[in-house]
Amino acid sequence: MMTTSQPMAAEKPLSDRRDERARKKQVKRLVEAFEIFSKRDPEGFRNIAPKLLRKGIYQTRGSDPFLLTQVDNWLEREWKFHHFSEVLPKGNQCYNLNLSSSKGINPRQFKGEKKDWLLNLEERFTEKWERWDASTKDQFIILGMIASAPEGASQGQLIDRLALASDSAEELKEASNTIRAAKIAITRLAMKAGIEDDGGVFAEAEGHGRLRQYRFRDEGMREPTARWLSFHPASVLLPSSSSSSSTSPTLSPDA
Repeated sequence: MMTTSQPMAAEKPLSDRRDERARKKQVKRLVEAFEIFSKRDPEGFRNIAPKLLRKGIYQTRGSDPFLLTQVDNWLEREWKFHHFSEVLPKGNQCYNLNLSSSKGINPRQFKGEKKDWLLNLEERFTEKWERWDASTKDQFIILGMIASAPEGASQGQLIDRLALASDSAEELKEASNTIRAAKIAITRLAMKAGIEDDGGVFAEAEGHGRLRQYRFRDEGMREPTARWLSFHPASVLLPSSSSSSSTSPTLSPDA
């Protein structure tokens, strides 16, 4: 009986395997070298390590405002409470806080919950934003930053944008309560629009402290929300990205 031979998986050339082993060995030795350096000259290592880390992140990820902000926060204070691995995002996403797009949207083009949600935002966030009270401004900023990217925004980013103190445990607790109160108010708007899920438009938060992460539950709701917010006069309150390469998705009204 004849048997058909199975194709063998292509093996890497010997030279490639040697190069790969050499690279791994070099990385290992460099890690050892930095460890020795940090022990023999702790102060010198403290001065140079942050610069090397920032440069490495930039070379690896490019202009990624979300990650660069996370790294800066970690270098400044979060190293006391979190390992660096907790700062790095999963996968290979590049987060962008830029909400700009080429065309706005009209809530009345949509139907159902999406239309009611956007109309509720229109009613809550009037165009004369200079007259808003502090809580309304907080809600707009928090919603805008969470809607600005699929991965949302960290509690540290929100705290910094709202100019809230968070150096002590008591200050962090107070800042967290401010954000929680704003999210509850926004969730009530969502419930008013018929969105009955726990948390309204928001997914369950993950993480702790300044690294606690907030995001939208549904991309189909996040995208029109971000688009509507980006054309609101109060969008000047939101952070903007230095990256001009990002584009906003094209939105179509519900059928």
